[in-house]
Amino acid sequence: MTETTLTAIRVGDEYAAQLAEFSDEYAEIHRLRAALDAREARLLARSAAYADALADSVVPAVYPPAERLALSRRSTCAALAMATRTPEQTVQRATNDAERLVNDAPAVLASLEAGRISARHARTIIDQLSDVPAAGRAAFLEAVLPAAEQLTDANLRRRARVLRERLHPESITARAVRSEADRRVEFEPAADGMAWVHLFTAAPIAQGIIERVEAAAAESRAAGDARTCAQLQADALAAVALTGVTPDDVMSSRCSRTRSRSRSTSSPPCRSPSRRSPWLASPTHPACSMAMVRSTPRPPPGSR
Repeated sequence: MTETTLTAIRVGDEYAAQLAEFSDEYAEIHRLRAALDAREARLLARSAAYADALADSVVPAVYPPAERLALSRRSTCAALAMATRTPEQTVQRATNDAERLVNDAPAVLASLEAGRISARHARTIIDQLSDVPAAGRAAFLEAVLPAAEQLTDANLRRRARVLRERLHPESITARAVRSEADRRVEFEPAADGMAWVHLFTAAPIAQGIIERVEAAAAESRAAGDARTCAQLQADALAAVALTGVTPDDVMSSRCSRTRSRSRSTSSPPCRSPSRRSPWLASPTHPACSMAMVRSTPRPPPGSR
């Protein structure tokens, strides 16, 4: 064995050892972060219980009982928000999640505390668990938690949905009726004069909206419109919502003049980055799932 070969082996061993050291330390940091997240969840749940217990003492009796509870909780969340320079609503949402984790899924909390799962894994489980009636929750948690300790959060989300469907004691029809009752539109301000409009509706309707927006954008794109696909889709959806029809600057009249042209040089069709899911097309789930349609494409992670 030559000296060059021996040197390469030594360098390779040193490199592998250094990578192992980085990996071990990185994993330890994640375990510590998970333990802190569990500690935070316990604290938030405890603060909510304390606010509920003292609501009658700290809020004037002139308010109805439910409003006293709400005001007491809001005061507690406001104190935590001020201490951490965090928006009050963020603390309120975190408190709600913490209560569900601590009270409804103690086994998930224990796994988080031990560093076997991350806070994102725990949140995925809790989000799916919230739609499972009490009678089916134990079976759901028993099946999903081992998977959570082995899978990435994205893969866990898919597995949890499948398990929820398989173990849910209610029929799909009953859940469809209940979910459809929650349909709504929400407005969310954003930076630099922009805003989000969220539509929560039945999945087939959401799919139809996306397909119409894509078709409108593709027509303008084929006619030579310089806007990006994302911009064309956003403009088409806004125009339909405001006027009821897609205007000429989106469904361009130039399209009718160019239909007879060869499409060989046309731009690629505009497709929403969303979400063609076989779930929506499944014949066993007619109009049962719900979906969120946004007025503009999702921003890159961390930009909001």
